Amino acid sequence: MNWLKENPWIKFYETNEEKTQIKSGTEELIKIIALIVINFQMGGKKMWKCPKCGRTFKNTNQDHYCGEAPKTIGEYMERQTEQAQPYLRQVNEAIKSAIPDAAEKISWSMPTYWQKRNLIQFAAFKKHIGLYPGPEAVKAFEEKLKGYKTSKGAIQLPYDKPLPLELIGEIAKWCEKENARYYERKDSDC
Repeated sequence: MNWLKENPWIKFYETNEEKTQIKSGTEELIKIIALIVINFQMGGKKMWKCPKCGRTFKNTNQDHYCGEAPKTIGEYMERQTEQAQPYLRQVNEAIKSAIPDAAEKISWSMPTYWQKRNLIQFAAFKKHIGLYPGPEAVKAFEEKLKGYKTSKGAIQLPYDKPLPLELIGEIAKWCEKENARYYERKDSDC
């Protein structure tokens, strides 16, 4: 066993302080390795670093929360730009009045209406409000959404167009009904 103590690559700890120093050094090394792996995956492209919080992203000026995410829909709306706030309030009111029994919460850092699972979500972006009712809702309202950019489960409501508040309410009600049907089927399968 003496050969172990003589090996320069194996460290025997004399004190708890030495163990702590080695542990924190290992944690720093893991962070460095993670950054190297990310850099390799990005093909050597330089990551953008947020000047406020220090987090790094592949996209320059990536939308994100510096610090703690909002805890309520009201807090979320207050943190957004002056341009986005009135749109967010209108979307929120349209959803709230359409599905008043749904719980309000923040999920995935977005305002969310919930009944046993997420029904519908929305969020502010630079040029639009994103509405997220899910892919089935986007497909069900495909004809009424012809004037809007859509993708799987998402609808973009640009700031330069009037908000389709009635349609938003319809979509929210549809999501609530589909959710109820889902749980009826699920309960009957048991």
